[in-house]
Amino acid sequence: MTRSFNLRQRFSLTVLFAIALASTVMLLSIYWAVSNYTRQYTIHYWQEYAETFAHSAKFSVTLASPVKANEIVDHFKKDPVIEKTGIYLRSGERLASTEGAIECPITATNRFDANRVEHPFVFELPRTWCFYAPIHYLPETHDFLDPEPSENTNKTPIGFVELVVSKRGMENVIQKILWLSIASVIVFELLIFVSVQHFSDVWTRALLDLAEVMKKTGEGSRGVRTSLEGPAEIIELKQRLNRMLDQLEAQEEELEDTVAARTAELQTALNSALSASRYKSTIISTVSHEMKSPLHAFMGYSQLALEALNGSSQLTAEDCLQMGLDCARNLEHQINQILDYARLESGKAQLYIAKFNFRNLVLRCVEKIEPLTKDSGNRIRMTGEAAEIDTDQDKLTHIVMNLLSNANKFTQQGRIEIAWSIHRAQLTIRVSDTGCGIAEADRDKIFEPFWQADMSLSRPAGGTGLGLAITKLYCELLTGEIDVTSNNPGSVFTVTLPIAKA
Repeated sequence: MTRSFNLRQRFSLTVLFAIALASTVMLLSIYWAVSNYTRQYTIHYWQEYAETFAHSAKFSVTLASPVKANEIVDHFKKDPVIEKTGIYLRSGERLASTEGAIECPITATNRFDANRVEHPFVFELPRTWCFYAPIHYLPETHDFLDPEPSENTNKTPIGFVELVVSKRGMENVIQKILWLSIASVIVFELLIFVSVQHFSDVWTRALLDLAEVMKKTGEGSRGVRTSLEGPAEIIELKQRLNRMLDQLEAQEEELEDTVAARTAELQTALNSALSASRYKSTIISTVSHEMKSPLHAFMGYSQLALEALNGSSQLTAEDCLQMGLDCARNLEHQINQILDYARLESGKAQLYIAKFNFRNLVLRCVEKIEPLTKDSGNRIRMTGEAAEIDTDQDKLTHIVMNLLSNANKFTQQGRIEIAWSIHRAQLTIRVSDTGCGIAEADRDKIFEPFWQADMSLSRPAGGTGLGLAITKLYCELLTGEIDVTSNNPGSVFTVTLPIAKA
């Protein structure tokens, strides 16, 4: 099974691998630099040591004194890393040497040409170095006062010295330096690793916490906040993130509220549209019925008139024609109402201001309504003074006629009163009845077009439902207003219009 590491573990492994790789490269570099430097320094040191050895051995070689030569080789072999020292004549004959198990290839035989050793050099073996330095002849007796030969001095070698040095001293030094470097690197690595672990713990814990908060937020959880602790940068990051989450949740809630409001508005609009569609169907059915009724009556009376002319009807032809004419007028009135409402809705209605007597206008309206009151058994009463006013007579006639007709329609065997008064260039008309009244819930609807309290086809009161809607539009056209109150029984319509009293 493959194990998956989290961010913190991957970061720690990466840091550990990087530190190990860097440490390895650093140790190899240190080893190479130390080895190279130590080797060069050691070779340089022992070359100078061999030259000093050669300088000290020139008297013994000049005198060919083995005793003096043995003292010198013993003296220069005191260093423990020196395996062997030797002094040789120019002929290659060994003058003196210390005992040693290692023989250099150059002096392995007793015969060696010293002329080949004109300059100091070193011969390297796996475990040792063989250093050689020539011994030059100096004729001056006081050479100890001038140890270095001048440029004009004869530098012909009279012999040479051999110095066999073991490498174990250098190797020991290199090993000590290497182990010290390894210990230092390990301590340094531990310090770096602990520091990196501390900071990685701070940052990776913050990142993991942020990832968890983002995950829960993405899943739709609300109220999720980060609780990071650490340096000032982490605290600032926590504060910024929490503020951003607060803003996001606030915007989300605002968006949800907006969507809910829009959804409610759309649902209301849909319900209104569906209601309007049903209402339209009802209106069409009602209007069709109201217009067909007088048409069918007119057709029936026409048929009766024909039968009266043939002598087969009990009614006279004149009576039938009169009733048919009344039906035709009723149909004309309904059609005119629809046309008037359409004209008012389109804004094409115009005002024609003229001077007239308002009382005479009311009398004519009452005369037109009185034949209808005989069927309903109502009585009409007028209260008001005669006055000349300036306004649109036709529009005001429609208002009075619609209010009286509406009162007579919903009142049976009752009383209808129309009263008016003029005060400060304002005409107030009040039409009251003792009819069935208007329910509280329906008072805001009665001025809507085609609306009636009873929308069924079997309702006792007919009509298209446009009378009060047209009355309201006429009042607004005359910059007036209309109001309604309902008593038990009856209702009161009040119209207020600005006029110019003559």
